[in-house]
Parts: sequence; C-alpha cells; structure tokens
Amino acid sequence: MRTDSTLGINFFVRKKRNDPSIYDIYVRITVKKERAEISIKRDIPVCKWDKIRGKAFPTSRTMEDLNAYLDTVYGEILNFHRELHMERSSIRLGGTGEDMGY
Repeated sequence: MRTDSTLGINFFVRKKRNDPSIYDIYVRITVKKERAEISIKRDIPVCKWDKIRGKAFPTSRTMEDLNAYLDTVYGEILNFHRELHMERSSIRLGGTGEDMGY
C-alpha cells in the first residue's frame, strides 16, 4: 500500500532568551516535506537534555515524567494523523498548536 503523505515527529530544544541555562521544548511535525514547530510549553535544564534521543536524560522522577509526557504527545500526533488517513482527509500543516490542544 502506498501512502500519500509522510509524517515525521521530532522533539528539539531552544535556549530561553532570558535564561540560557534553560531550554524550551518544541515538537517539529513534518508532513510532505513541510514542517511546523510547536512549543509544548515545557522547559528543561540544558544539562538534562539528550540531543541524540530527543528526550530528557532519565536521571530523576521529574525527567522520567517529562519523557512520559513527550511519549504521550508523540502518540496523540500519531493518532491524529491516523484519524485523518481513515477519513481520507488531505493533511496540511498550518494553524497553531491550539488546534491539537497545546
């Protein structure tokens, strides 16, 4: 079966302007080579972020909870994508994260 769209979901961070020791966490959603970046309204200390995995180092309960939240966000995006495919809707990027509840 050939799909008519591709989906990529990646978490990444950006330094805060007022505090460079803290990162804001974003999710990048890529569909058909178009991408959208949405803040998930969470932050993390610089030393706790694993750039390779795109998650927090699980060194404490707080970081484990953050990783669980990232997994939940990932799953919700996949479910949303799956629902659109079931409805045979065209998938386009646009709007805001509020469309998905973020």
